[in-house]
Amino acid sequence: MTGEEGRLAFREGGHEAPLCSTKALRLERSVHVRELDHGIDGVAHEILTDIMAARDANEIETIARYKGKNPKRWLAMVYPEAATPRFLGLFDDAGTLLGWATLSTSPSYPGCAILGAIVRHQYRDRGLGTAIVEHCRRHAREVLGDPTLVDLFFDTRENNDRVLRIVEKTNMVSAGERTNLTGNHMIGFKTPLTCV
Repeated sequence: MTGEEGRLAFREGGHEAPLCSTKALRLERSVHVRELDHGIDGVAHEILTDIMAARDANEIETIARYKGKNPKRWLAMVYPEAATPRFLGLFDDAGTLLGWATLSTSPSYPGCAILGAIVRHQYRDRGLGTAIVEHCRRHAREVLGDPTLVDLFFDTRENNDRVLRIVEKTNMVSAGERTNLTGNHMIGFKTPLTCV
């Protein structure tokens, strides 16, 4: 192992597959998806660092205010274990972490696998966001171990043009609107899960 892959712990028996996408990625290398073990401090720290960077850039909303201490506790505030979160790291051939996705569940969205994702800034605009949606649409049941799931769901701010382009490219449909706890207007989207 090289790069970041060498210092991140993977979930034993977890999801591992080439990133599947119908669109060509604009990267020099192929991308592989490996399930991360978020119960390890180093993995939780890596995920939270990316979440805080996205929050500071005003790209996402989160209640977490992680400052480098107690990463597992802070990550559990964002993704409680009751939501069965699973974290998928996207690695290139050199073992560099390009971004990650999370799949979880919620009683508020029955039958849905809920997607969250962050692509690191230097790897954006290369098709990874679209590929994450397509990969999770195909593998969510397997990753979450729930064959009864029917849809992939996520929401975003109404002015998040980058994510809205992904919605258009992946033919997602509107799943309603809501105002979140911080008063921001959010738009939900969903798409049916496909069979592996």
